[in-house]
Amino acid sequence: MDNAIVWFRDDLRLQDNPAFTAAVDNGYRVIPLVISEQTVPASAHTWWRHYALADFQQSIKSSGGNLCLRLGRAEGVLQTLIDELQVKAVFWNRRYTPTGIAIDTGMKQHFKALGLEVKTFNAALIKEPWQILNKTQKPYRVFTPYWKACLHEGLAGANPLPEKKIHWLRTESLALQELELLDHIRWDKQFPEHWKPTRAEGLEQLNHFLQGPVHSYDCDRDRPDIVGTTRLSPYLHSGLIGVREVVSAIELETALRSTRSSVDSASFVTGCDKLLSELGWREFSYYLLYHHPECVREPLQESFKRFPWKKDQKLLRAWQSGQTGYPIVDAGMRELWQTGWMHNRVRMIVASFLVKHLMQPWQEGADWFMQTLLDADLASNTQGWQWTSGCGVDASPFFRVFNPVSQGKKFDPDGAYVRRWVPELKRVPLKQVHEPWLMDAGLQQASNCVVGDQYPKPIVDLKQGRERALEAWQSIRE
Repeated sequence: MDNAIVWFRDDLRLQDNPAFTAAVDNGYRVIPLVISEQTVPASAHTWWRHYALADFQQSIKSSGGNLCLRLGRAEGVLQTLIDELQVKAVFWNRRYTPTGIAIDTGMKQHFKALGLEVKTFNAALIKEPWQILNKTQKPYRVFTPYWKACLHEGLAGANPLPEKKIHWLRTESLALQELELLDHIRWDKQFPEHWKPTRAEGLEQLNHFLQGPVHSYDCDRDRPDIVGTTRLSPYLHSGLIGVREVVSAIELETALRSTRSSVDSASFVTGCDKLLSELGWREFSYYLLYHHPECVREPLQESFKRFPWKKDQKLLRAWQSGQTGYPIVDAGMRELWQTGWMHNRVRMIVASFLVKHLMQPWQEGADWFMQTLLDADLASNTQGWQWTSGCGVDASPFFRVFNPVSQGKKFDPDGAYVRRWVPELKRVPLKQVHEPWLMDAGLQQASNCVVGDQYPKPIVDLKQGRERALEAWQSIRE
């Protein structure tokens, strides 16, 4: 049998993995490879990746193989293994970031020129970004018609498993610890209390969601004080589970429910439709990143290149550390730091606050999220920030300025979320929990929440901040 490398990146699973399936079904002996760059930037995702790789190692071991871990530049590592093991083919699943595309295109051309078989596949998306175009054969710029086109073509389910027996080629590997992924982060002590980066846990969360929370997902997904979302984003980003597996799980559960009458069928369908729509936004983010790679640093609306930002490191640090004096903002930023995750509604609130009330560039917020999120996905993160900042395609209009007080009252009505992540507010009465500065001096003392001492004063006046932001926006429209 000829030998083939299957190069795993953000697709750490054997199931629903077209590159792996193709290597096996084409009769190759498989060398499963993961390459880690020698310089790894500090980020929460490195913690997740360490434990996700440990889980993936065990998965391959259970199948009779061993995961080959190597350090270095990808092309050099691949070439060394190709020479040492007489490799005839290389398989991998595609990446869609500008850097990933450039690297993979170059390597594909290089190894094909050497006479190797090089095959690439889609394991990360429901639809390839180049598959969905409008009537003029140009990319969509608005989500709704884009997603309607996707639904019209049909949503692809999980990729098939190999039909043939798996033959592994065992080879030397670094120990996982030698990748030093845990050496680059110093704020991860509480992560294990909130996450298990394993495939089994991701599938269990998906199953749990479809058995219960899906019924109220349409409304509960906006409530940070309850567990109303899937919390699957880190699992999808690392590839412990695939987005097509989620589609298949929805289809299977829908089919099972259709065989029996159920009073909750309407809420189930509504919840599933909303979940699929959220997956659609993930697809749309990759779609926009593919067709507009400049969006990582540049606003997609040309006028925003002239926006008069007011860069201020003191304000940025207050936001990053959850010390703004606005409870829902501080709760979100502290949840992010302690758990590596933040509820999606709160992500929009804190982003709006940074960009509009504080007038800080959206790229600063995007960079902080990429460093501190376990699900630090470049496509989703970029489009989330451009959407909230009003500078992307199909974005929320800039004049839509989230008021953190009213948002807190609406989506955390009992104050449970802010009290959990901002312990200074634990004894503050509900009436003032989202605006503690309104308490008189006696109540502040009684609540152990003296504003300006035990909890910060608001770093910006909401009305003035909003007016300043709208004036700045008006200036780039003239």
